[in-house]
Amino acid sequence: MLDKRSKMIIDEINFWKEHKILPESYCDYLINLYSKGEPIEKDERNSWWSGGRALLLIQLSLILLMIPFSFLVIYFTELHMLMQIGILSLFMSYSLWVLYDLKKRHMNYVYIPLLAMLFLILISTEYLVRLIIEKHWVSGVIIFLNFFMWFVIGRKVNIKYVKYCGMIGLCMVCFYFVYKISYVVL
Repeated sequence: MLDKRSKMIIDEINFWKEHKILPESYCDYLINLYSKGEPIEKDERNSWWSGGRALLLIQLSLILLMIPFSFLVIYFTELHMLMQIGILSLFMSYSLWVLYDLKKRHMNYVYIPLLAMLFLILISTEYLVRLIIEKHWVSGVIIFLNFFMWFVIGRKVNIKYVKYCGMIGLCMVCFYFVYKISYVVL
């Protein structure tokens, strides 16, 4: 049976192990040293909530739900234009906050809020251009610039799938322009 002092030290070492303050092998060695080889009982139900996994799951679920909700807000509601822009701004702000929060905690799921924010920027800029200027070529230029931004971000941060999605989007917009120009000329 472990005394109170050893239990507190083992809890601290588990915290270090969980947050990668020390290498895992060092933490395992220290845990074995302080527990004197005895198995350590863990409350799995409590560790799932205390480890922050539930918060992470909720954050990522909300981020993934924001993309369909943004389509719903823009295309299927009769909300005022300023209300729609405000809701899209809130969605982008939340995804930016989650991006910085996950980056600060050194989590592996940083790319999910980044992709959600890129999609939200694409949707909102296209919506704003459609509201302000009713020319299709301006909308095409804005979409081209968005995909170019995707390519630059993917190249700068070295995320291959963002870079490739940007290149594919650029090619599609270029093909669209070529099609429209050939349609007008013929």
